[in-house]
Amino acid sequence: MKRILMNSLQKLEFQRLLNREMCKEKLSNLPDDVLCTEEAHNRNVCLGDSGGGLMVQLHNGRWLLLGVASYGSSCDKLLKKIAQPLAQVYTNVKMYGGEIDKFTEYLLPWEQI
Repeated sequence: MKRILMNSLQKLEFQRLLNREMCKEKLSNLPDDVLCTEEAHNRNVCLGDSGGGLMVQLHNGRWLLLGVASYGSSCDKLLKKIAQPLAQVYTNVKMYGGEIDKFTEYLLPWEQI
């Protein structure tokens, strides 16, 4: 099977995160350190997007990284409507703030959110 790879950065806009209960209804064995967004048949995080950021723009115009793309359903199956949309899963960066601070030697403004 031949795969098509994108060389340009693309952006999806989500209106909201799924709350934990809704995400658990869609996906079993959900880790505690994740955030979820809704999937759709025509727009999703796909194979190769792992590590991409889930960002939010704050009232002052600055951007904040909320999560890092981890997994979701097969984009091929969603586009062909073979699979039903479930949830896109992102590692919750806030859960690892201490480790990130140590690694980068930079204090992140978690309390200012």
